[in-house]
Amino acid sequence: MANRTLIFGNIGAGKSALAIKISSITGQKHIELDELAWHDEQHSIAEKMQFLSSELKHLSTSGNWVAEGVFGQSLSKLMVKTTQVIFLDMPLPVCLNQLDKRYRDKLHVSDLERQKLWAISYYQRETANSYAYHSELFDRFSGHKIRISDAKSLKEFCAKLDRTKNARNLT
Repeated sequence: MANRTLIFGNIGAGKSALAIKISSITGQKHIELDELAWHDEQHSIAEKMQFLSSELKHLSTSGNWVAEGVFGQSLSKLMVKTTQVIFLDMPLPVCLNQLDKRYRDKLHVSDLERQKLWAISYYQRETANSYAYHSELFDRFSGHKIRISDAKSLKEFCAKLDRTKNARNLT
């Protein structure tokens, strides 16, 4: 049976780092759904959406993966073939702090502020890229699911993953 993990939450919640950790332990292919959606700047929105649709169709029939992102339409298309979901329901200050750490020296101040505004609006948006939509996806999912709502719980979850990895290395 395929092992497919879907991770979602706000920008700065830690989705990519967690997906990379899970991928390194399980061997599942890591897929950044947001990168698929923005894969290049040379194509129109329609072409990007066609590419993304094709990639999502392929993922829904391919082997093991851990996919992560914020774009709800991509998430909902994969939900049917997912075996586990992880909702990183992190508090806004955690996300903002993470954005500062990640982009402080990499982005122009106005671009960093735009990222922060995106994070802040997550809780008020009425789109598929919102807290409300992610909560609904999580609630509707009937398989194995985990909701992580604070930095301490995320750290404990990652430590548990590390112990799993170490136990596998011993056998």
